[in-house]
Amino acid sequence: MPRRKQKLKYTRKNACKHLEPLGNISSSLQPLAYCPERDLVLGTKAYVCQVCSLYSQTNQKISEIFQESKVKAEKLIKEKEAAELNVVEMEEEEEEIDLSVEEFEEEEEELPDRFEKRKTGKGIDETEDFAVECPFCGEAFDNLAAHITECEFAPEDVDLDDYIPTRPRKTKKKKEKKEEKETISCPYCGNEYIRLSRHLPYCDDRPDDADEKKEELYMDGKISLEEFKKN
Repeated sequence: MPRRKQKLKYTRKNACKHLEPLGNISSSLQPLAYCPERDLVLGTKAYVCQVCSLYSQTNQKISEIFQESKVKAEKLIKEKEAAELNVVEMEEEEEEIDLSVEEFEEEEEELPDRFEKRKTGKGIDETEDFAVECPFCGEAFDNLAAHITECEFAPEDVDLDDYIPTRPRKTKKKKEKKEEKETISCPYCGNEYIRLSRHLPYCDDRPDDADEKKEELYMDGKISLEEFKKN
């Protein structure tokens, strides 16, 4: 007859002072505890605690330790799931937003036909590219000059200048000459500069003991170049 395995008796019901909730769940879905003295991660059936020589009894039950670990683990899992859900929602929102250039392009307004550009037809006056009503038959034509010559209601000696509207000529604006900016010569190297104050600190011919007050008077036009060079 095979020997029956004896059931282990848990004589130590209270937790050891070294045992603390890990706040995690194992792959077999049982809460875990941690013993820093032994550096061991323990499951709910912590046999080691029953025979451990470092065991120091407390008033807290072993089951309470694992229950606390379970509560912490469930809280962490919920927080993790909530964070992952927020990430998924943000990704879905980003996919819905179309940041292509076409979305921000303004739609071109459709202009009426009478404002569209038309190619000028060959006729007496090719400057007319908009519909004008004929004073004789009452119909509108893009090229009124060409129509009047063929209109059956127009007199033979009709003067087109009396009926064809003329466009005002565009006058070309004269280009204004840019005002030449005044330059001032450097009292050390003699070169001309628009902004002498920027050049002076980098002028190779400028002495180390230059009189800055005298330079300012020269740049402000209060003294001439000859006066500047005088000691």
